Amino acid sequence: NSSVASQSIEWSRYSDVENRIIEEAFRARLPIATLDDVYIDFENDIQVSNNDINDQKPIQRQIRRRTDTYLREERFAMNPIPAKNPFSGLQGWTPDFIVHAKKELRLKKDKLPSNESRIVSMLVDRASQGIIEEGKLAGKTREAEWIEKNMEVLSSSLHNGKFFIQKNQRNNEINWQ
Repeated sequence: NSSVASQSIEWSRYSDVENRIIEEAFRARLPIATLDDVYIDFENDIQVSNNDINDQKPIQRQIRRRTDTYLREERFAMNPIPAKNPFSGLQGWTPDFIVHAKKELRLKKDKLPSNESRIVSMLVDRASQGIIEEGKLAGKTREAEWIEKNMEVLSSSLHNGKFFIQKNQRNNEINWQ
């Protein structure tokens, strides 16, 4: 595409979740990966704005060693999005999310939510709902949906005893920029 070629290339990294969404689509051999603000066209190696088809930038897939370090730009954001619900603080040693979940689930004072798989499932469901709500507020619905989907898989794996940490033997990871 001539408009892409004429631009000076300034590489920027995608967020961790965006990288995973892109990589999953790439490995599934899908023609595009749809993110919140752009879509990735694998055939032409470009990202295209969801709002303006003429706003295009080249992309590249990189394999980088896990020992390589870089500062994530989002860590330096000046205006974080405040949570609508107070699930981020602490009350004594107990996170607010657990305090609110205990109230919502009507658990007795001495009963911990993590002692029963039914309650853990309810907590995961409530956390998933909160992630979707906050994702909508942040304009990151697709990222929130990806996180929510993977929370369900993780929760299921934990309950089935199939949870494990997978180590990449080559000590590499794939990043898109």
